[in-house]
Amino acid sequence: MHHEENGALAAPPVHYKRAAFLDPDGEPVAFPADLMRKDVAPALSVGRDLGVAPELGEVAARRLDSAREAGFGARDLGEVLRASRPEV
Repeated sequence: MHHEENGALAAPPVHYKRAAFLDPDGEPVAFPADLMRKDVAPALSVGRDLGVAPELGEVAARRLDSAREAGFGARDLGEVLRASRPEV
C-alpha cells in the first residue's frame, strides 16, 4: 500500500473531486463558489452562537470572496484554488 492511500489525500471527497482538481475546465461544476460562500455565512453564525472560534471559517469566506471577485463564482472548488494561487 502506498503512503498516499493512508493520508488525507485518500479521503473520499478528494477522490470524488480529483478530476475537478486535475481538469477543472473539462469537468462539470458540482458545487460553485457562489453557493459555497452562501453556506459559509450561516455556518459562521452558528459557530459564533456556540462559541466556536471562527478563524477557519473566516479564512474560507475570504478565499471564496476573492475567487468570486476574480470571476470564479460560478466555477467549482478547483477553480477557487486556482484563483487563490499567486501568479507565476
